[in-house]
Amino acid sequence: MYKNIYYWAYSFYAKKKWEKDPEVIAYFLVCFIMLFHAAIIFVLLNFLFDFYHGQTFPWDTGKGKYSFEGLIIGISISLPFFILSYIFIYRKKTEIMQEYKQLKGKKQVRSKILFWVYIVVSVVLCFGALLFFREY
Repeated sequence: MYKNIYYWAYSFYAKKKWEKDPEVIAYFLVCFIMLFHAAIIFVLLNFLFDFYHGQTFPWDTGKGKYSFEGLIIGISISLPFFILSYIFIYRKKTEIMQEYKQLKGKKQVRSKILFWVYIVVSVVLCFGALLFFREY
């Protein structure tokens, strides 16, 4: 499914004259969709098992809403997704392009519709889960 997202995001941004690196934009889109899914899973698991209560760290100074520790945790959580996307998607971009350029007719339309539905549903589920379960 992520190959499908990469291909259609690449083809969408390749048509834009102002965009010089559509393959990089498509790569980051795949990474962020993976992070959306991880956020959904985290929120649902937290709702079920109640393992995180939003505590601060003992070394947190409390000077601002966003702490340095939160930045480190965010980077450490997102780094594996960026690495996996690079290994399995970005390095194989030519094979993905060849595979999806061969699609014709109904398969191509179905693939494009699945891409847009997947993007919209992923974003809505992520923000919906974060908003709905923010109390937990």
